[in-house]
Amino acid sequence: MKSFSRAEAVGAECGDEGMEDRARVFRIAVEMEMGVLQGQAATLQRVLLRSHDPEICFFAAYNTARCYDLERSYRKAAFYARQALRWAGPTGRADCEAMAHNLLGNLHLVECEFEAARSGYERALELMPVSPRIDRALVLDNLGYCHLVLGKLKDGFTQLYESLRMLSRLDARDLRPRPRLSLAFGYLEIGRFDYAARQAQTALDEARRAGDETSVKNALYLLGQTYNLEGDEARARDCFCELQRTFYPDNGAIPDFLLAIDVRRIIHLKA
Repeated sequence: MKSFSRAEAVGAECGDEGMEDRARVFRIAVEMEMGVLQGQAATLQRVLLRSHDPEICFFAAYNTARCYDLERSYRKAAFYARQALRWAGPTGRADCEAMAHNLLGNLHLVECEFEAARSGYERALELMPVSPRIDRALVLDNLGYCHLVLGKLKDGFTQLYESLRMLSRLDARDLRPRPRLSLAFGYLEIGRFDYAARQAQTALDEARRAGDETSVKNALYLLGQTYNLEGDEARARDCFCELQRTFYPDNGAIPDFLLAIDVRRIIHLKA
């Protein structure tokens, strides 16, 4: 990040607005991923309004969308993601277009617009290199989850296993819980509780090692639901009690509530 700040300062000193704007956009992108969101969207929007460089405009729009995504302002995020997609063409860069389609897919997915999300992910994959890459593996996970929800189970399982194999090949251990949880969800949908429990338990173990609280939470939901459907109420209660103690310490009624419902109807793994 310091190099971006230095480049931004040099651009300002030399009167090179393009250099200054490019460095500013990338500095802000790093800051946002570190949790610094306040005021970033407004700064990026000013860059977008004054620049005529397609790449600068693309990244300004993309990171504005990403900022609103992190703030959970999804309608605003989608507007700027579409702006990014519009600017991706003039850049001549397939990776920029893929990034925009993937972000739009993510925004549709969080809003449960699964068919629109599927379309975005498929277009992103078409534009990406076919070689093993982390970003491709994560798109495959999201696309596979969409297909499961849409009832296209064969496509869903194929893409999820491809995602898991790719992440394993790349030694991206901290990310493997994501496709494992999608697989657990899929196996629950088809009544293969043994497979669902195996994937959910492995995801739980990996997520704990990675410190991935969201995946730990989802794994406990799915593992508890699996045991509940198998008729093993004691183990299901253990999972839901751990979930309550860890994530909802002020609501002691959660285990009984979750034992009484179908957790699959209330959980959205990609929200």
